[in-house]
Amino acid sequence: MSNYEKLYKRYLYKKNELSFTKEQVIEKILKKFKAEEFSKTEILDLVNDDQLEYGKIFKCLKIENPQLLSNIFSSEEKNITKMN
Repeated sequence: MSNYEKLYKRYLYKKNELSFTKEQVIEKILKKFKAEEFSKTEILDLVNDDQLEYGKIFKCLKIENPQLLSNIFSSEEKNITKMN
């Protein structure tokens, strides 16, 4: 059996554990990253943004801990956002 087949079998066996509802994902983000919820009215400037559909935003979260953010961003992302 190839590594791919083993990996696929493992995925099939665990796929139920890999699927989360939106609420479960939010709960995990709030807990793991100490995120805070904020009102989407704070980002009204995105209403006409052509990169997203503002009406489909159902939850807004922010993570402000610099050390935590530094740990989750790659070097390239840090360079883009000037987090170094």
